[in-house]
Amino acid sequence: MLRTLSPGLEMATVSGDPMAEGQAYSVMLRLAPGRWIAPHWHPNEKVVAVMSGTLLFGHGETLDSAGARAVTAGGTVRVPATARHFEGAHGQTLLLLSGMGPLRSNPVAAGRGGHGGHGSLRGS
Repeated sequence: MLRTLSPGLEMATVSGDPMAEGQAYSVMLRLAPGRWIAPHWHPNEKVVAVMSGTLLFGHGETLDSAGARAVTAGGTVRVPATARHFEGAHGQTLLLLSGMGPLRSNPVAAGRGGHGGHGSLRGS
């Protein structure tokens, strides 16, 4: 069952416990059309598969919608641990996120230097 995390962003656990340390998990995220997630980072690597819609993915500490790359259904994004990134949705977008817990999103503090690598994109 989907639960609302914030306006235009819903999540449902598919398998595992995304909050458990060292446990594999998969969650579905649904982003409303035009919804952007501000720059953030995660302590563990994750893989994002686009199930439907178009994910707009960018890297860096500033949300730059013009610099985001479109990843359509069937494409994937690998996000290394600590990589600063942001996401948006063109049309309603359904994502499958997989990784090792805990799944935490840490906002990027304004004016701080970047750490970690950039997410890698596959498919389009």
